[in-house]
Amino acid sequence: MQFPITIGLRRSFFASSACFGLTVLSAIAVGVTAWPNPTVSIALALLGFVSAIACWRLISLPVLAIRLERAGQLVLRLADEAQVELTCSLLSAHVHQWLTVIRCQDELGVVRSLAFYPDSAAKEDLRRLRVFLRWRASLKNGGV
Repeated sequence: MQFPITIGLRRSFFASSACFGLTVLSAIAVGVTAWPNPTVSIALALLGFVSAIACWRLISLPVLAIRLERAGQLVLRLADEAQVELTCSLLSAHVHQWLTVIRCQDELGVVRSLAFYPDSAAKEDLRRLRVFLRWRASLKNGGV
């Protein structure tokens, strides 16, 4: 692989649609069901509201791009006005064809969890990310 590799990220249509759809479905279920106690209905509506806020947070991207370095570090470009780049060390990774989850700790000590769905980036970039993570895991475990 040619390093550094920069992977541009985009919002996952699958994840945001699933979260939004489940929120709408729960609101319909609360509205249709006749609850004997109005407190239950209010509590479930509040729970649906909290779920909608979580859905909104999922839709907004905290990280715009990831740069993979030869030394095995990740550099995250955050989605704030200052375009801050943070160097992260990889803590753990779960690599699968349909979902890749990375836990890393940045230079400020903040532990971040990032999930990549098949539509989060270009197919070739996600393949490179998965190969990079598997390569790092094999080096940590004493592999070739």
